[in-house]
Amino acid sequence: MSINEKCVSKLSILSHETRLKVVRELMRGSATVSDLLKRIPIEQNLMSHHLRILRDGGLVKTQRIGKNICYSLIESVRGTSDEEVDLGCCKLSF
Repeated sequence: MSINEKCVSKLSILSHETRLKVVRELMRGSATVSDLLKRIPIEQNLMSHHLRILRDGGLVKTQRIGKNICYSLIESVRGTSDEEVDLGCCKLSF
């Protein structure tokens, strides 16, 4: 996959409003599904669906802590500030 195809794929993933909101929340730090649902009021199954897409797209990673699964941004996606996401081909600022 070329860098342009990777960029299009990542931008496509972030084109959904909910996934963009999740990324903004994860810029503040790792969170569980319950944490995210408190900040983004949607159905739990929809949140899990969007998190799976973000994880499969290489933007989010998971870590099991006790009974919980914590989601966080992959380090390479974090921009130089708390308001920036680095997709490798371009940067998004909030």
